[in-house]
Amino acid sequence: MPLLRTSSSAVSVLTRSRPARPAEARGTAIVCHGNAGHAGHRSFYAGVLARLGLWVILAEYPGYGPRDGAPGEESLAADAQLTVARAHRSYGAPLVFIRESLGAGVAGSTGSRERDKVTGLLLITPWDRLAHVAAHHYPWLPVKWLLRDRYDSVTCLASFDRPVLVVVAESDSIVPARFGEALYNAVVGPRQLRVEGGGAQRLDRAHRRDLVEGGDQLPAHATLLKYETR
Repeated sequence: MPLLRTSSSAVSVLTRSRPARPAEARGTAIVCHGNAGHAGHRSFYAGVLARLGLWVILAEYPGYGPRDGAPGEESLAADAQLTVARAHRSYGAPLVFIRESLGAGVAGSTGSRERDKVTGLLLITPWDRLAHVAAHHYPWLPVKWLLRDRYDSVTCLASFDRPVLVVVAESDSIVPARFGEALYNAVVGPRQLRVEGGGAQRLDRAHRRDLVEGGDQLPAHATLLKYETR
């Protein structure tokens, strides 16, 4: 499976993976990792999704991995819009976002601004509002007034009427499941909630690979792409 790498400090650093038969590609998946690590740590998505017939773009944030720039909500959201525009221009529709934690925090903003280009969102361990997560971990601090970036997913998704699949870990100690469930309850369009149980505190690589590959359920990307074919 060939990987095509492009790099620039001015735009998203992308690792692109071709589907086995590009002419028969079913769509494109843009993967955005969480706060820890960098895009290279999510290469397992590329292998799984490319085998399933998708173009795969592992997008990097400004200030993460090899990229220059300052991380922050505004810069991440603007960069995500550039990535969507580039993917749509190169591969067309359908296009799904797979976004983890921090990535899910800017997905709503991108989805609402680029609604005509985004088919659906797969949000893995997301929150409703970052202030709620911060208050959970630091209940003695006035976090609402200390936060520089809001990452208010509920407000950002208020006008997004495309399919949204929310996945939470039942025993997540970093982003407790209730915050992801609150976001799910606020979604106005087609929606689905998956709760990964078994005492899972975080979704490890095997969990995430099974999520997009299918396992005992319909693969997550197929849940989103099926709306495009109706």
